[in-house]
Amino acid sequence: MNSSINSNIELQTKITIFNNIRWNWIGIALETAMAFIICPFLISFLGAAQYGVWVTIGAITGYFGLFDFGIKSSVGRYVAYYQSKNQLDMLNGSVQTSILLLASLSTIALTCIFLSLDTLVSLISKEFTETQILSIRTALLISGIHLWVLLPLNAFEGILWGCQRFDYLNKISAPATIIRGIFSILFVWFGYGLVSLSLICLITTLVTGIIKIVLAKRLIPSINFSFASVKRLHLYELAKFGAANSLRSFSHALPAKLSPIGIAILIGVETVAPMSIAARLIAATTAILVAAAGVLTPLATSYHAKNNLRAIRQLHLTGGRYLYCAGLFVATLFFSLGQPLIRLWVGPELDSSYYLLLILACGRCFSATQIVTRAILTAQAKQWPLAYMSIVQSSLVIGLGFYLLSYQGLYAFVILLAVADFLSEGVFSLYYGCRCLNISIRSYLKQSFLACLSLVLPSTALILCCNYWPADNWFMLFFYGVSYSLSSLLFFLVFVEPKFLQTILVNGDSRHAISN
Repeated sequence: MNSSINSNIELQTKITIFNNIRWNWIGIALETAMAFIICPFLISFLGAAQYGVWVTIGAITGYFGLFDFGIKSSVGRYVAYYQSKNQLDMLNGSVQTSILLLASLSTIALTCIFLSLDTLVSLISKEFTETQILSIRTALLISGIHLWVLLPLNAFEGILWGCQRFDYLNKISAPATIIRGIFSILFVWFGYGLVSLSLICLITTLVTGIIKIVLAKRLIPSINFSFASVKRLHLYELAKFGAANSLRSFSHALPAKLSPIGIAILIGVETVAPMSIAARLIAATTAILVAAAGVLTPLATSYHAKNNLRAIRQLHLTGGRYLYCAGLFVATLFFSLGQPLIRLWVGPELDSSYYLLLILACGRCFSATQIVTRAILTAQAKQWPLAYMSIVQSSLVIGLGFYLLSYQGLYAFVILLAVADFLSEGVFSLYYGCRCLNISIRSYLKQSFLACLSLVLPSTALILCCNYWPADNWFMLFFYGVSYSLSSLLFFLVFVEPKFLQTILVNGDSRHAISN
C-alpha cells in the first residue's frame, strides 16, 4: 500500500515538474520570438547608431543589475525552505529583510548611475547632435530608475519562484513581453525614440511588479509587508547564499564578455562573427535546458527542509537520466543539422562556425547533464565549491586562453573552453554531487547511459537521413528537426517513462492527472 502511494506521489511530482517546464519554455519561446521580430525593426527605424546606443544602455544597466548580488535567488530558496518547514515567522523575516536589502542596493546602484551619468553619456554619445545627446541622457536616467524599481520587486518574483508557481511567473512575463514589444514598435514608428523605449520598460515593470505583489500575498497570506521582522540572521543567510550564486554568475559571464574583445584584438575582428554564431547557438540550447531544470531547485529545497534525502536522491537520478538523454539529443542535432542551419541562417561563408560549434558542444553537452545536480546542491546551500571551481575555470580561460589565441589560434582557444567546461561544470559537478548525496557514480552513470539507449534509433535515423538527403532548405531542416524531436520524445517516454506516458494518455491532459 505504501509503495503504491509513494509511486503515485512520484508520478504526480513528475507531472507538476512537466507543467512547470512547459510554462518556462512557453515564456522563453515568446521572448525569443519578440526579440527576433523587434530587433530588425528597431535597427531600421532608430538607425544602427541609435540602436547601438540602446543596446549599450541595456548593457550598462545590466552591469549595475549585479547589485542584486544573488538576493532574488536567495529569497526563492528560503521561501521554499521555510514554507516547507511551516516556519512562517522565519519566512516573513527573510522576505522583509530581502526587500529592505534590495531597496538599499538599488538606491546605491541608482546613485552610482546618477553620479557617473555625464561620463557614461560622453562615452556612448560621440558624434551625436545636442538633441540626441539629451535624449540619450534622459533614456539612461530612466533606465537607472527602472533598475531602482526592479531590484526590490525581484523579492516578490522570488516568492512566486519559491512557491513553484512558474505558471504565474510566465503568465505575467509573457503578456508583458508582447505588450512591451507592440508598444516599442508603435512608439519608435512614430518617432519617439530611446526615451519612449525606456519609459515602456519602466511602466511594464511597475505593472507586472504590482501583479506579483498581489499574487505573492495571495499565495502566502501571512506575509506582512513591514520591516518589524528584519533581523541580522536573515541578512546573513541571504547574503551568504546570494554571494555564492552571484560569484558563480560573474565568473561565467566574465569570459563570455571578454572573449569577443580578446579575439578581435589578438587575431582579428573577422574571426569574431563565426565564434559569435557558435556561442549563440550553444547559449540558446543551454537556456532551454536551464529553464527546464530550474523548476527543480524549489522542489529540492522543499525536500531538503523536510530532510527527505530519499526524494532528493531520486530527483538526482531521474534528472541525470533526463539530461543525459537531452545531451545526446542536442549533440545529434548539432552534428546533423548544425551546418545546414548555419548555411541557411547566415550564409556558407561562415561555415567555420559549424566546427567551432561541434567543439564547444563536446564540453557543453556533458556539463549540461549536471544542471539538475547543481540545482540540488544550490537547494541544499552547498554551492560554494561550485563557485570556487567557476573562479578557477574563469581564471584558466582568461589567462591561458588569451595566450593560446595569440600563439595557437582560435581553435586552440575553443578547445580550451570546451575542456574547461567539461571538467569544471561536468566532471567536478558529477563527483561533488554524488559525494554529497552518497550516491555511487558508477550506479548514476549506468542508469543515465541506459536511458540514452532509448534515443539510439531516432538519432541513427536522423544521421542517415541527413547523409543521404541533406537538409538544404528551410522546409527540410524544419521537417528533420520536428520529426527527430517528436520521435525522440516518444521513444524516451515509451522506454524510460512508460507510467508517465500512460497517465497522460489516459487522462488526456497532465493537469487532469494531478487532480485524479
